[in-house]
Amino acid sequence: MNKYRFIVPVFLLFFLTSCMSDDGQSQDGDDKVAEEIKKITWEEIPLPEGKTAVNFAVSNDGRYLFYTTISNNYIYRYDVVEKKEIKLYGDLSTMGASFVHVLDGKLYMITYHDNKSYFSVSEDNGNTITRNLVATFVPFAPQTAFVRADFNRLFRMNDGTLLFPHFTNSTSQVNEISISTDGGKTWTKKNSGIVFIHASQGNRLFATPGNWQGDFGIGASGGGLHYSDNKGDTWTKSDLKYSPQAVDREGNLIGADNSQLQRLKGNKWTIYEWDGNFPFAEKLSNVSSGGTVTQRISDIEFDQSNNLYLLSSKTGGQGSAIYKTKLN
Repeated sequence: MNKYRFIVPVFLLFFLTSCMSDDGQSQDGDDKVAEEIKKITWEEIPLPEGKTAVNFAVSNDGRYLFYTTISNNYIYRYDVVEKKEIKLYGDLSTMGASFVHVLDGKLYMITYHDNKSYFSVSEDNGNTITRNLVATFVPFAPQTAFVRADFNRLFRMNDGTLLFPHFTNSTSQVNEISISTDGGKTWTKKNSGIVFIHASQGNRLFATPGNWQGDFGIGASGGGLHYSDNKGDTWTKSDLKYSPQAVDREGNLIGADNSQLQRLKGNKWTIYEWDGNFPFAEKLSNVSSGGTVTQRISDIEFDQSNNLYLLSSKTGGQGSAIYKTKLN
């Protein structure tokens, strides 16, 4: 009888190992756990007349929407309850777009003015703002931190480090990301083999290489999805079935297609579909040609109740309304 005590643990270890993918996630193939398809409906939250948002964020309680606009890159706060809008920032962006993010209840704003980049923080939904100068653009001079950005992602690691993949749409500068270890007061650039980083789950980053020709989310070999557990120092090929574009408040991975959302909870993918042509999500894509990278990605946000918000349009993620739903 004693001779079998060692065989059973070894067998269990082999079984458990065989059920894990190469990125440490449980396998999500159809042969393991069948996908479930659910229908969802959307609540439309129109923005004030004449406003077209480029990117947005939502406050923890869902009362406020923060967004930048296509016409002037100003940053606005919209009170969903009182239907009131105020401008938090104006006269911006002589160099590029502005971005807003809400992480752990803090509002982060990335702005540009007079050849200077700024990273601003608010802990009261924009009522008071602390603005930190990041860098000043000097032609032909090396920069120690970002002076411009073209990508709407900001990540907070478990140790509080902020990671900003600030420049992704050029094939000539594909190895730079910026990090801050003091809450955004100071920044430094570091090298990373992949900079198109589109989701984080705890300390795990998900990214796709900038030289991939095509779309993502078509199985293990369908797009070169990679993950990193060391803040982008090294990358490993992932075999997740869908490419994550966001992570909800429960830590579940969220993917998107034109008229579909995907959620990985445990080792099971659930597909969420809706009737009609709107809202319109963006299927993750990253196409490189002639030194220019064309990228598509959805702007998906969550409040503390895990309601999902989507900026919808068929024009690269810009839109005049935010759409809200719940993935049950």
